[in-house]
Amino acid sequence: MRKGAATRERIIETAAQVFNVHGYHGGSLSELMARAGLKKGGIYNHFGSKEELALAAFDHTVSLMMKKINDAVRPHKTPGKRMNALLDFYLRYALDPPVEGGCAIMNTLTDSDGTNPGLKARARAALELLIQRLAGLIQQGIDSGEFLPNTDAKSTAVTMAAMIEGGILISRAFDDIQPMEHVARQIRGILSMTA
Repeated sequence: MRKGAATRERIIETAAQVFNVHGYHGGSLSELMARAGLKKGGIYNHFGSKEELALAAFDHTVSLMMKKINDAVRPHKTPGKRMNALLDFYLRYALDPPVEGGCAIMNTLTDSDGTNPGLKARARAALELLIQRLAGLIQQGIDSGEFLPNTDAKSTAVTMAAMIEGGILISRAFDDIQPMEHVARQIRGILSMTA
């Protein structure tokens, strides 16, 4: 990797940490500069604005999360096993996300609501993609007979996403994985899966 590309990547990785912990408005360029070991000009050589950097940092964080989800789910062949692998991923993710600070989608939606339409749109698109992927997996499980036949894939996916995000929030609030374990158990019950 060329030096300029490596510096850009270091800035994005550092900004992902800063923005995911402190939010777009709370994440200061001075902290970013100190962590990345750069001056303001070094950052603005690669990004035209703080918002452009925040979008790149968010995309980086979501890309890491999706890669980890894919790595967890891909080896499994049946929808039931894939769902179990996905829930196991979130059990680990709740207290040990790939980027410090918790769920970037939830954090970004909360932080940007009413203040940064571009960032909110990006986070909303990521959430929509997650819901679509959940709905697709649920539909596969219905079609294969592994999940309850009268399950509505789309509404169940929305419910699951809400439960998972809430489980992450509560687990992080109490620094305890038990709330996320309850969520995983409830989701398995909704789909009528055995753990």
